[in-house]
Amino acid sequence: MRDAFGEIDPDEIDIIDADPGAFGPAPFTGDGPADGATDAAVVGRARRRWLVPAVVATVVGLVAVGVVLWQPWAGESGAVSFPAAGAAGEPELTDQLVFGAPPAELSSAQLGRDEADIGLGRFDDSVGYFFAEPGAHLEFDGTGGVWAAFLAAPSDSSDAPPIEEGNGSIRGTVQGAPATIRSDPGTSIEINFGPVDGLIYSVISSGMSQADTLALAEVVSVEGGVPTVGDSTVLGDMQPMGSLADYSDVFSLLLAFSQMAFPQSGLVAVGYGDADPYVVANLSTVNDDLSAMMRFAFGDDQRVVHGQPALVVPPDRNGIFGVAVGTMVVWQEGGRLVMVAGPGDADTILALAETVRPATDEEWATVVQAAADTPNPLDSFMPPPEPATTEG
Repeated sequence: MRDAFGEIDPDEIDIIDADPGAFGPAPFTGDGPADGATDAAVVGRARRRWLVPAVVATVVGLVAVGVVLWQPWAGESGAVSFPAAGAAGEPELTDQLVFGAPPAELSSAQLGRDEADIGLGRFDDSVGYFFAEPGAHLEFDGTGGVWAAFLAAPSDSSDAPPIEEGNGSIRGTVQGAPATIRSDPGTSIEINFGPVDGLIYSVISSGMSQADTLALAEVVSVEGGVPTVGDSTVLGDMQPMGSLADYSDVFSLLLAFSQMAFPQSGLVAVGYGDADPYVVANLSTVNDDLSAMMRFAFGDDQRVVHGQPALVVPPDRNGIFGVAVGTMVVWQEGGRLVMVAGPGDADTILALAETVRPATDEEWATVVQAAADTPNPLDSFMPPPEPATTEG
């Protein structure tokens, strides 16, 4: 075992509960801080749980023609790297999108998040990659087939995964660094370790054994800013799905639908109706082909919107992170990832998606006002400002 995994000894690893929120939202349960941790420490830990991908460069074909299985290693051992592919240029499509035939009254809007705002970031400091076997999809309960991902962030970044969890003990090493495993048999396994060359790593898997996940953790790295797997054979039949940045883009749309009130970096969303809103949201993508990641996250119900390949996402797929809502339609157009979502069946939401168009100046002025009137629920987590004092 030590020969296979270097210094790691699975018998010495601290096994604690799995955290499905590692690469998605982790709902606050209201439980008190563990091990005497302060409230601030708990909040900091929650931020590092990546409330938003901040929910990953594509190397596969268009959605319309299906996934192309690409195996650069071709069964041979050796390092493989995954540089960003098809980086998107300046978007041709404006971010000021509205429904041409609104199904309800304009009710809310989010126009991105400035650095000074309290909101959800998008893994700006992190690098990582996702892999999956053919037919696998993103689930955290073990039902999605075999997939794995890893993330690396500077040790001083808020993106950096925590190493000490549960009872706080650090048991075992990966790549010569302290490591913990979070394991829930039959579902997901998470290994956090570091620092290694100044980076903290998190490896998460589903449908894989603990030994295989440890083997992957031992060979992941970031070389010159590029995600790398030092021994391709540990990936088995898994194919590259996309980068952490791709995942961030896709997950941001999920969160925009289920948590409309939360501002997100780079994401513009407009809501119509109050109880069960219809939403049109978009963001500029870092990759000009997100088809593999979209299929991995959303499924394979292929349609067409504005002449572009699109996916219909039913509630049982867009609820993978705990909030099942209405139907979504997602597509890429003009350098943007666009989503339309709301109550109704696929045909209803597809018809609504076809009406999406750039807003007129007058229409966008009303959206800007709606954004100003939309409260940010994260503001309540911030301490009140210090009272002003005067020197006498």
